[in-house]
Amino acid sequence: MIARVSLQRFRLRLRAPLATAHGVITDRAGVLLALEDHAGTRGYGEAMPLAGWPGGTLAEVEAWLASRASELLGKRAHEALARTLVGPPLARAALETALLDLAARARGVPLAATLAMRTPEPAVPVNGLIAAEAPLAVARAARALAGEGFRCFKLKVGTRPLAEDIARVAALRTAIGSGAALRLDANGAWSEEEAVAALAAVAAYAPEYVEEPAAGALACARVRARSAVPIALDESACDDAALELALKLAAADVLVIKPALLGGPRAARAAALRARDAGIDVVVTSFLDSAIGVAAALHCAATLVPNDRACGLASGALFERDLAALRIENGALRLPPEHGLGLAPEPSALVACAEGPSWEARA
Repeated sequence: MIARVSLQRFRLRLRAPLATAHGVITDRAGVLLALEDHAGTRGYGEAMPLAGWPGGTLAEVEAWLASRASELLGKRAHEALARTLVGPPLARAALETALLDLAARARGVPLAATLAMRTPEPAVPVNGLIAAEAPLAVARAARALAGEGFRCFKLKVGTRPLAEDIARVAALRTAIGSGAALRLDANGAWSEEEAVAALAAVAAYAPEYVEEPAAGALACARVRARSAVPIALDESACDDAALELALKLAAADVLVIKPALLGGPRAARAAALRARDAGIDVVVTSFLDSAIGVAAALHCAATLVPNDRACGLASGALFERDLAALRIENGALRLPPEHGLGLAPEPSALVACAEGPSWEARA
């Protein structure tokens, strides 16, 4: 039974600023949830809100998680998982992840085994995210990632004039060669007409897809009808209602699934299966999370096979210091061998990244 609930705010600083259409990201703040049973076993989850995105603010998710403590204490993890919760998606995802982690550790199985009745894949291919600005720096970063075994590369676009972005895309394609996958993400920065023009311009560089070329599923559906370049939806399909609209409109070739924004790994897997049933591919990504959130998304992705598309789960390399370490080998993220999530926050890392005192409730 759950005997202790604790919350700890933390902040992870990026090695270099990441420019997106929603703004420049220099650090990521979040709250870590830990559930501990009477045997001392712990399950972890996290919520890391991001400005310009839905899911709840840091204060909202922290308050919601604290308010759930009285309902959790004295309950078994599987009992709490059976309840339907209403609250900020990021907070629900943190709680669901911690409960799934605790339940899986108690059973002696990986978290993925609680999501699907099958043996999860031991590793999931991932794309390398390039934060560099200038074309030469983009090429240099791409070559470094290629040297580590990555075969799929993602570049943010839409925050500068199109001609500058095209120069960056050209530099990336030259650096990685014709056999590697190239992805672009505009985060909805372009108008519909700008998006059509941009897709026509990048077509020569054979992108696997362009994420969110315009803002909203309806706009992307209209752009998709006018372009041969595949389109992916991310923020325009980040909750159940938006997902259903995207499927109804046939607005994308690929859906980007973020477990953190959909309320947890179970909801994310269900959304991915709905998309597949509609003939749309899926890519599971993190929400620029710490290793705790990435591990939750990784377990979800490991159950969605077959899947030939790389997932967006290599974000840990963006941070100066992460809460824990995940292993990438030859462009694939390996499922940790331990039970549950397979990892826990490293005590020294949590001390270094913590902000303010922890909060806890005990049975």
